[in-house]
Amino acid sequence: AIPWEEVDIQFAQANIIIAHNAKFDRAFIRKKSKVSDSNVWGCSKADVNWRSMGHVCNHLQHLCNDMGFYYDGHRSVIDCASTLKLLSHVEQKPGGAHEYHLHKLITRAMEDEVIIEAVGASFKAKDILKEKGFNWDTINKFWFKKVTKFEHDGMQRFMEEVYGGRDKSNVVAVD
Repeated sequence: AIPWEEVDIQFAQANIIIAHNAKFDRAFIRKKSKVSDSNVWGCSKADVNWRSMGHVCNHLQHLCNDMGFYYDGHRSVIDCASTLKLLSHVEQKPGGAHEYHLHKLITRAMEDEVIIEAVGASFKAKDILKEKGFNWDTINKFWFKKVTKFEHDGMQRFMEEVYGGRDKSNVVAVD
């Protein structure tokens, strides 16, 4: 059994909680932890732009294979160790500069975020919304995407294109 009181003590002392698929892990942990919602969560799947570095998939197994190490996963300890190893890798940038994947994740996770809800977007807009990384909310029947406030500022023209002129999307702040 997991000693949730001890886990909550660790969470209370943490600046950030990192998981490879934080959306999944956070939903599970939220049911057991009294303090996890007050933490910043970092997601190595969503908070690192793997595609910009040439990776075709952001699944942990594929990323580990791309980085040259074996992943024997879907056990929590192995997933944690693999995520840590993955985030310890460095991206070489032009001019000799470099950046750890962990740094990218923490920087992104600490940014203020909003959710753009493309409520009432036409059916024909679905392909461009999918292409821009929007997801379909099967319950409320609209397209949505979580972005930083900075990214949202740059999406105004795109959302006008989605709505055929004027941006009618909802923007919801993320706690």
